[in-house]
Amino acid sequence: MISDKLKYVIILLQFSFFGYSQVLNICSGDTIDFKSIAASPTNFVEWEFILDNGGATIISGQNTETLKVLFENPGNYILQFREYALSDCYGVVEKEI
Repeated sequence: MISDKLKYVIILLQFSFFGYSQVLNICSGDTIDFKSIAASPTNFVEWEFILDNGGATIISGQNTETLKVLFENPGNYILQFREYALSDCYGVVEKEI
């Protein structure tokens, strides 16, 4: 039997905006808006670069569904979006840039 917590994580992953594989290529100095839709408006969300070559700056939107980022230096980046249903229960989606 699947626990309710596990069911919720599976649902979070199914509704992720970045739930498909795609590489995003942009130019140095570009500002990009990223958007994801949370499964529930009461869930806590956060964004984090788990691979950052020192050239990505979050301008606005941390802990919201919409994030604005300035890419100042060329390189490879991985942006991670996390949505928490509970403190120890969350879904993760990554975007390679």
